[in-house]
Amino acid sequence: WVRLPNDEDGRRRVLTSFVERNGWRGLPTVVPLGGKSVMLHTIDIDSNDPRRVDRIVAMEMEQFNGLADERTVSDYSLQTTPSGGRCVFMAVGRLEDVDAAMRMRTDLGFDVIDVIPGASALFNSICSLGCRTGRPYACVDLGHDGTEVVVGHRRHVVFARRFPWGASAFPEALRSPGAEDGDAA
Repeated sequence: WVRLPNDEDGRRRVLTSFVERNGWRGLPTVVPLGGKSVMLHTIDIDSNDPRRVDRIVAMEMEQFNGLADERTVSDYSLQTTPSGGRCVFMAVGRLEDVDAAMRMRTDLGFDVIDVIPGASALFNSICSLGCRTGRPYACVDLGHDGTEVVVGHRRHVVFARRFPWGASAFPEALRSPGAEDGDAA
């Protein structure tokens, strides 16, 4: 384990040294965005809808950008539902967050080839391990300040959300009134 310094310059110095020492400079990398920085959205496409997928996505983004007061970027993938229908899985991120995440990796010497929602990366990893049962499954990423939950069925995300509490809340919850001595076990 490496304890990273609290300040950004210190973290960057330690990480740059680590990357160079391991010969990882120039390696292609995919940058995951956390749930605070990305919104995941699924659009079911009616089988009689004559519009092209890119037009459907453009219309959704027009609606979203009409509500948002920040610049955003988005990407999507077309998926087939278990019943044979079509749906679009969209990811919308704040441009400022995407730029910051990419800049940190490029400053460390990596070649950024893609930016994806971290929850999707977790889900895709689980899918690749063979979770193709007919039953839904949940992927939970318990972070320090937040928890990301993705529920999937076969290779399809049916629910994805970030909750604003993580492992940092446990000590306080265990010290709270009403917590019994045995509750911490």
